[in-house]
Amino acid sequence: MSEKAIVITSGNLISIQDIEVKDGSMLNGLQEIVGGYIEITRPFRTKELLCMIINEEGLLMDLPVNLAASNLFRGTIVGDVAIVQEGFRDGEQDLIGLSDDLIQTIYYLLRVSYPYLKEAQKDGNS
Repeated sequence: MSEKAIVITSGNLISIQDIEVKDGSMLNGLQEIVGGYIEITRPFRTKELLCMIINEEGLLMDLPVNLAASNLFRGTIVGDVAIVQEGFRDGEQDLIGLSDDLIQTIYYLLRVSYPYLKEAQKDGNS
């Protein structure tokens, strides 16, 4: 099983990625996207409980600044990020993927707000 997230790279690429749910969690897939331990940030004020997943040690690792994520957070964010939601899985609070409708809305708003974001090709390259 997999769920969807919007990924924004520090190279100004945006994509929709499937994240595998293993052992009832998206953790491994999110760690792969951000390149290490995850930290949950909440730059959005929406009823959908959106959150941005970043690399917890990104500053220590000297990852490049992610301009779009920094603008969303109104602070410095480094490395690649994933946008998902907080919700419930098996009755427990957890990170969950985005619905197709929510992806369309967020993706559109990000592309309009940050025209320098370019769509990543299917294989993840620009």
